[in-house]
Amino acid sequence: MSGSLGCECVDATSKLQTLAGDRSCETPTGEGGVLLSLGGSCVDYSYGSGGCLQHDLIHDKDCQGGLNGTVVPRHCPQPWCYVERDECKRYSEEEIRASDFFPGLGLFYSYSTCGGSSEAWMDHVENGTDPIQKNVLNGGQFLAAVPSLQLPNLFKLDTAGNTVLDKGDEYYDDESPFYGVYINYVKDLVRVSNGDIGGLNFTHVSKASNVEHPSSSYTAAVQDVANGLVDMAVAPFWITDQRLAMTSYTVPLVYDKTVLVIPMPGSKKSLQFETAKVLQPFTPWLWVLVVLVVLTAAVLGVWFSDKEKLAKKNYGKSLRKLRAGGVKKSKSKAVYSRLIVDGFLEKGLFFFSAGVERDEAASLPQKLLMFGFGFFILISVSAYVANLAAFLVQTGTDEYVGTMQQAVTAGMVICAHPALEDLLVRNWPQAKFEFDRSGNEWQGVLDLYRAGGCDVLAVGREDNMLDNELMNQFCDEGLVFTDSLIVETPVALPARPDIASGLSYWIFRAEKYNGVSIANSAKKYVEMNGSPKCEIELSNLGGIKEADDLTSLSPKNMVFPIIFFCAFALFAILLHVFDERNHKKTGKHTLAGRRSTLELFDEKAIAAIGSILKDPEDNRPVKGGMTDALAAALAAPAQHGTDIGENVDAQAEPDCNDVLEHTSNDATLQELLESGAIDEAL
Repeated sequence: MSGSLGCECVDATSKLQTLAGDRSCETPTGEGGVLLSLGGSCVDYSYGSGGCLQHDLIHDKDCQGGLNGTVVPRHCPQPWCYVERDECKRYSEEEIRASDFFPGLGLFYSYSTCGGSSEAWMDHVENGTDPIQKNVLNGGQFLAAVPSLQLPNLFKLDTAGNTVLDKGDEYYDDESPFYGVYINYVKDLVRVSNGDIGGLNFTHVSKASNVEHPSSSYTAAVQDVANGLVDMAVAPFWITDQRLAMTSYTVPLVYDKTVLVIPMPGSKKSLQFETAKVLQPFTPWLWVLVVLVVLTAAVLGVWFSDKEKLAKKNYGKSLRKLRAGGVKKSKSKAVYSRLIVDGFLEKGLFFFSAGVERDEAASLPQKLLMFGFGFFILISVSAYVANLAAFLVQTGTDEYVGTMQQAVTAGMVICAHPALEDLLVRNWPQAKFEFDRSGNEWQGVLDLYRAGGCDVLAVGREDNMLDNELMNQFCDEGLVFTDSLIVETPVALPARPDIASGLSYWIFRAEKYNGVSIANSAKKYVEMNGSPKCEIELSNLGGIKEADDLTSLSPKNMVFPIIFFCAFALFAILLHVFDERNHKKTGKHTLAGRRSTLELFDEKAIAAIGSILKDPEDNRPVKGGMTDALAAALAAPAQHGTDIGENVDAQAEPDCNDVLEHTSNDATLQELLESGAIDEAL
């Protein structure tokens, strides 16, 4: 069988014959062949050619275990062959895949064109039992450089069992073993590789490379890899432009987030702060807007109301009588001003009590105004109350710079590691960085801060959070980590180009199938050794909130209530203006301007009748359709005594609430009504 139509088998012998060097071998028959993998089976150059055959069963010694009683892998009896990729893609629907054994040769194989399935082979690959996957590094022994000593990632122990962190004689003694999270991690990689990584030995960085790169022993270790002094280096290495140009890296182990580290903000305990919290749910501009809305409602309310009635009710004299008596214009303005102040206080009371007045006798413009104002109150008070609790319970902190952008804007100097210089300057060109070039890694950065070389720091989390000794020094300095990301850098292992991919494979498989990762190793360390002596995360400190955690409402949050109020206020103004113009022309109010109530008598008549009914002892007879009491009341001026218009010489208008203060009984009332005396008096 030569494969299905449109995806026929091809002869790949000539391509396999091009392989030489480490891949050349001699088959059991004494003929030339090619290794499926370094240290794997030697197969004939006709492997995969000649049609749909059981090529693995014929050529691969790992598929011939049945002869000695071992189990033959499921993929071995499956027929397959090499095919032409472009032809199969265009003219058939057969599944094709690039060669796993010979990448880069342009070889593609297919099980389906031979009537089979690649499921068994792919399962074989996924389980990691195939030769090419099992022997990616062929059991090699590798030498790894360790750039520095830093708990808990890398350290040594002296003869007394004490931790050694200085780079003295102990560091350069290769007979003294290294310990730490990263050392344990790469040892786990060796274990899960089942011998593909034959072993790892650890050594120090050469002094020559340290001289060449005095600001970073990590970069010096990468130089040793580039120079061929070691095969790889073990530590949390950032992948930077400079280092990547020197040698290859494995896939990233983690991503290190460099964040802003700042002095711990102090707590606010002043009376001013506690009282100001009541206003914090709204921004200052929103409070100004609320006051303007209340003032607008007050002014319009005075305008829409019966000013004569309001003035007399509140101050004892009507504006008409004041003007008739020759009152100065300033006095009249004072009355209007006082009415507006009272209206403002009244509307403010409505706002604070979350309600509005219900005056059934109010005009239509007044009711429309109160309808819009009531909706504004509903939304404003609800939003304020809903937001208030969060502000009242906050303990608060002094003002502090908590983000990188704030630090740049404030012109602060930022201490940082020199290995990230290019990346930091490229991402934050306006920032003022100060790089420690002592070669003392993060301890040097902290020492630079202590010496007053900067205001804040840029520190990597993954590289330092597990170092309790360094973090305790941060505690002593009162430093805390913010959540403000400055840069994010991949962390990986530098390695020779020819082994970087093999190491990457085991890094990937170790985490996927065995749970071996730097994160898990770090978690185990924390469980065994605990955390720093203080809380170093700003977000975890009680009562301290980042800037965005508590957000005051601004005017833009109240757009709809404001528009709603303005719409009804405008409608009310238009109705009132229309009514006022009509009243000036005809002397009568329009339907829109009249009081929205039905009265059989006006207010003065009702007050007069009520006064009569209150005094049953008044039995004086009616004279000419009028009681003595009524006549006396109409003849006497009303007594007023307010702070406005005390000295005004004007004829007082009779107060009908006093006119019928002394009347007799129902018979007298009937007599008054029939005579028309009340109508005449009013």
